[in-house]
Amino acid sequence: MKTFYLLCIFAMVSSAALGLPKYTFTDLGTLGGENSYAYAINNNGQVIGRADNIDGQRRAVLFDPNGTMNIDLGTLPAGNGDSWAYAINNIGQIVGLDYDEYGSERAILFDATGQGNNIALGSLGGGTGGAQAISDTGVIVGWSATTPDEYFYSNWHATRFDSTGSGQNIDLDKTECYLSVARCANRAGIIAGNSEETAMIYDLVGSGNNINIGAQLTGDFTTVLAINDKGQMVGYGNTQPGYYHHAMLFTANGSVTAIDLGGIGGTRSYATSINSSGQIVGYARTALGTYHATWYDPNGSGINIDLNTVLDPNLGWELNAAYINDKGQICGYGKTPTGATHAFLLTPPIVVEIQPELITARVNYMPRVINTTAKPRWILANIQLPTGLSIADVNVASVRIAGKVKPDWTYFSKSSRTGLARFTTASLSQLANPGVYELELTGQMKDGKTIFTAKQSVTVCKPVLKKPVVKAPVVKAPPVKAPVKKVVTKK
Repeated sequence: MKTFYLLCIFAMVSSAALGLPKYTFTDLGTLGGENSYAYAINNNGQVIGRADNIDGQRRAVLFDPNGTMNIDLGTLPAGNGDSWAYAINNIGQIVGLDYDEYGSERAILFDATGQGNNIALGSLGGGTGGAQAISDTGVIVGWSATTPDEYFYSNWHATRFDSTGSGQNIDLDKTECYLSVARCANRAGIIAGNSEETAMIYDLVGSGNNINIGAQLTGDFTTVLAINDKGQMVGYGNTQPGYYHHAMLFTANGSVTAIDLGGIGGTRSYATSINSSGQIVGYARTALGTYHATWYDPNGSGINIDLNTVLDPNLGWELNAAYINDKGQICGYGKTPTGATHAFLLTPPIVVEIQPELITARVNYMPRVINTTAKPRWILANIQLPTGLSIADVNVASVRIAGKVKPDWTYFSKSSRTGLARFTTASLSQLANPGVYELELTGQMKDGKTIFTAKQSVTVCKPVLKKPVVKAPVVKAPPVKAPVKKVVTKK
């Protein structure tokens, strides 16, 4: 059932210092069972996680933002009925894992429609694996066993999965470690996580040119949980050997730095999510020993916000963990008044509009010369994107000429950088009169972060009409009659 509550910001100096807005609160519900958990939210407001169904199975779920029409993402065949969704990118692709009949994890690329067309991503040759993250460019990372029957944290290696499910997976950790995990990836192809007890940046192609972040810090345990497109990373670690885990902000621009983000009065804290604006959320232990959803000051001042302090206490909820998107929307999970755990969504009153990146593409119009008296019914645009972008990732519904004219037909190949869009000439008012016109074609990528533009001129001309040759009329001379000779009769 859809339920909204307006959060009340109480008089707190720290809340004002971090500029927290008033949020609208939504209980995202379950799949008919008791509990649910939200683990990620993309820039389109899509929330994923896990929810109990009416049979008590724990299922991967795509939540309805209104908390009413949640989608059960299902499992792979021959499973035990449980599955988890861990990550969703801005295109709407979802990854996670399920369990086989023996309880071993299997990495999955989920069918976001809930129709069950899920893809088994395989492993590195072992019997278990899980997908932890997927970037906007479709890079899927996580962990998997390298040898058969390795189920219990033995030879689990950070993995880049083949999204087609054909098994061409890449071992990102070339060491002899017993446990490493790739936990996040951004659009630039930076993959991060941990190898045993140290934070790592993994080489995208698996060549082994990895960067050991933790080795350059003073603590003896660090891991990265999330990365934004600017390369800022968050996670947790300790600043001195033997200390408790604290939420941390990592940077690795030549040299490695780590900012201890502190907590909210307890001994431990964890940063689970960072958006493109550098806003950080997660969870931390309170002085009473319970974990609360937390908003961190990225400067490390320790002026952090327990998100429960901005929640109307009359709701009876306790927020336990949080994740944030680039628009400032926050999802997570917490205790309901009945004692169950439910996923929630916090929506700010003004959702931040993301300024997309503008890139230049190429377009070739056919025909480029148009005759007004023999005007073709259509003009065809052949669109070519820059290297690194796939035409299959174009939001076809966004393609326009002059910002408003839609194509009546499109063809975008999944394996090419070029696509076709056809426009009726009747819809292009510029082509009504003779002249040279620059037609600007625009479109947006499915991730919502990139707009492409392309321009080319077309010429509209009138045919040159030849003047008719006027022939002078032929004047016929009157017929000349032969003179009549008179016959003289002699008498």
